[in-house]
Amino acid sequence: MRLFEEQELEIYLNDFTFKVANRDKTIYDEYVPLDSSAENHFAHDCETSEQVKYYFKLPDWFKIPTPIGNYYNPDWAVVFEDDKRIYFVAETKDTGTPVVDLDKLRKTEKQKIRCGMAHFKQFDDLKYIVVNNVSSITTSQQS
Repeated sequence: MRLFEEQELEIYLNDFTFKVANRDKTIYDEYVPLDSSAENHFAHDCETSEQVKYYFKLPDWFKIPTPIGNYYNPDWAVVFEDDKRIYFVAETKDTGTPVVDLDKLRKTEKQKIRCGMAHFKQFDDLKYIVVNNVSSITTSQQS
């Protein structure tokens, strides 16, 4: 959290940038910087879901150490209403399947995801999952 207080959040507009409608749900004032249409869809889901209390796209300087290099940057942090946990959503990939099919990802992407899973496993109040939409998170909460 100290990093978020010390670092400035830079926004560069592109085709995937999401316009914030509800500023109470995110750290961003006007736009959420995104890298893909899957992330844009996920931001829209977060914004419109009554179950999502707070969400934000993790800035590119937020990196976790991995055995394959200190460069893994999870995509999202999401907090749900009436839930104390923070959900770090590693990747918002669209593999053309209802649930993200890890076998359809590149080898490097799968390695980063495995490192993220190992990293966040040590935190009791954090849950790390790979999804393509917000409803996938709420479904995994029930299991």
